[in-house]
Amino acid sequence: MTSSFVSIAQQKEDVVVMLSGDKKKGKVVAINDSTIKFEYSGESLGYEFKKSDINQIEFASGRIELINDSNTTAPVSSPRSAAENADTKNKIAVLPFQIVSNDASLTTEAMQHEIQASCVSTLRKESATVQVQDPRTTNSILAKNNIKMEDVDALSPEEAAKLLGVEYVVFGTYDIKNEGTMTSGSSSSTYKGQKKDDKEKGTEYSSQNSYTTTTYSTKVELILYNESGENIFSETKRPLLGSLDSYNGAIKYIAKRMPFGSKAKK
Repeated sequence: MTSSFVSIAQQKEDVVVMLSGDKKKGKVVAINDSTIKFEYSGESLGYEFKKSDINQIEFASGRIELINDSNTTAPVSSPRSAAENADTKNKIAVLPFQIVSNDASLTTEAMQHEIQASCVSTLRKESATVQVQDPRTTNSILAKNNIKMEDVDALSPEEAAKLLGVEYVVFGTYDIKNEGTMTSGSSSSTYKGQKKDDKEKGTEYSSQNSYTTTTYSTKVELILYNESGENIFSETKRPLLGSLDSYNGAIKYIAKRMPFGSKAKK
């Protein structure tokens, strides 16, 4: 099989969806027999990803090319409910977050669960009328049904609610864009052995300090569905501070505006 090259729309980005659930944003340069060549947004350094690790490619043109079916090992059409006869009224579960990033260094699986836990904690503080399921319980049910991180997107909201035994489910996405790094520094000099106000007769000691910071552009999206699969609330928030943990403030902002948030306490 020969290599084929893909033309990319300049104004948009390609998204490579890995079987792990990770999403790589940038430009697909070429597709070969067993690998694809890829460049992250804003970078010229090329990477190669094994096709065996890829679920699908979402091209900037809107075309989707399926590489590996992520549902072959975890069918979700008939999930086994953990609570067939349980009362689901006013119960809500938060699924592990999807991470979309152009930063290859992020440990996305750890962050998916970290943001999920943050969202659960915030909803518990802001909710007046619902019982928020512990994330360990949610993730345990998913694992017992052989639903991995890459399979979460394949779950319909109705299936997720039935599987988890809740009335509401929250699907969340955290979009992180590495905007680049900046290095700043300072230096100082001290003198030893000199007479007062006479630096020429002393020994000078110099020290320098440098600091490197990375700036991120982030966005949080939360979508709330009921057990019938209806989208009853969705909102996106871009935090003002460009840091990896800026999702906390964004989640709190959105949670307060949910139908059962703090405004519903009145």
